[in-house]
Amino acid sequence: MKIKLKVITLFSLIALLVYLWIPSTQFDVVQAEGDKTNSTIGGIIVTGMDEEEIRVALDSAITSWKQKGDFVVQGGGVELSLNKDYFEFDINSTMQRYIDSTSKNWYAFWESESSVNIPLSLIANPEVNTEIDLVSIFVLEETYQSVVKAASFLSEEPVEATVADLSIYEANRIALTLEKFEGNLGEMTNIVNQLNDSLISNGEVYSILQHVDSADTHALNFVASMLYSVVLQTDYEIVERYSQNQLPNYLTAGIEAKVDFELGQDLKFVNKTSTPSKLKMSLEENTVKMEIYTVPTDINVSYFVSDKQEITPKTIYRYSNDLAIGKEELIQEGKPGLRVSVYRTILGEDKLVSKDFYPPINRIILKSSKQPLVETQTTDSDLTIDLNGDGLPDYVEPENRQPNDEPNPTEGETTVNEEGLPEGMEYDKAGNIVPIESQS
Repeated sequence: MKIKLKVITLFSLIALLVYLWIPSTQFDVVQAEGDKTNSTIGGIIVTGMDEEEIRVALDSAITSWKQKGDFVVQGGGVELSLNKDYFEFDINSTMQRYIDSTSKNWYAFWESESSVNIPLSLIANPEVNTEIDLVSIFVLEETYQSVVKAASFLSEEPVEATVADLSIYEANRIALTLEKFEGNLGEMTNIVNQLNDSLISNGEVYSILQHVDSADTHALNFVASMLYSVVLQTDYEIVERYSQNQLPNYLTAGIEAKVDFELGQDLKFVNKTSTPSKLKMSLEENTVKMEIYTVPTDINVSYFVSDKQEITPKTIYRYSNDLAIGKEELIQEGKPGLRVSVYRTILGEDKLVSKDFYPPINRIILKSSKQPLVETQTTDSDLTIDLNGDGLPDYVEPENRQPNDEPNPTEGETTVNEEGLPEGMEYDKAGNIVPIESQS
């Protein structure tokens, strides 16, 4: 009897040691602490459900997760959106893992049921890897693992990517612009803080309106113009740019830019190189400095303004009854307009970037609309008789008569003398018209 008891005790000790020393093969199963009644799959509570109910709950949660928009990965100032359809979930495999995790071993019959938290089994489309790899500052393997893990728990929060050392992109300055700012320095400080150290990723469409939040139109246009100036010193592709259409008092004609939140007018460009770059911006007193840094490169880029054509302003007259007769006032002095072309030189080749027109400011003069009174003379109607039927009065006022005003007869016409009779005719004593008698 004692031997039998010793054998049972020995086997019990061996079973206990085996249980304590066997490592868990379920590396992704998390034993819940505290409340032992709730188990989750992919973050969904499944305690108290049978297998069919769990399947329905998981399928519903996955559908809802996919309908809430793209999966976001962010880091180093870059945001990447991944289509959630890239993730294919395997509910059958997930259920088997859950059953295996919650089943008690035969030698642990005395343990109470514990809760577990396991991820959903899934297969990620190769496009996930490809799109992460396109963001050169993301460390591919670490970021990919973080994305898969977050998706397996149906996470709605943006995934923090593992970012490479960005200091390597500050080794070489490729663009620089300095300009004095006359305006609200507090607003400019706010913009500088938002743009400084911005990462310009390769392949990214960089939009200034997506990086700046400001209501100061003057400050926004000033910064947009500076950014346009430094981008012109790179080989980045300019996607969208609007002119202010008036000559600026900073930079130079053709190099200014305009942005407007309400009208949707933006400054956009694309870094089509294979490496990211960093945008540096600072404010010292009222001088703004903007720079672009990247890895060393052999490409030299510059720009120049050419084909300048000055446009002469017009003079516009306006009239007013408030001015005295003959008086006038200068309302606006005129300024010439300008046409310019901007070229960028890349690898020794000049390429037209833009043609800008700045209309002239016309000269405006206000004149009196009052006119001096002019006395009019009445002409005697008897002096305007047309006896010869030529459509003109036969009498010409002496002050207006010219030496050549005498009738110059032509063939078929009959001239009249001072008495209004045909040439060579006269009145006799009876008042008849008769030929003039020749005098001997």
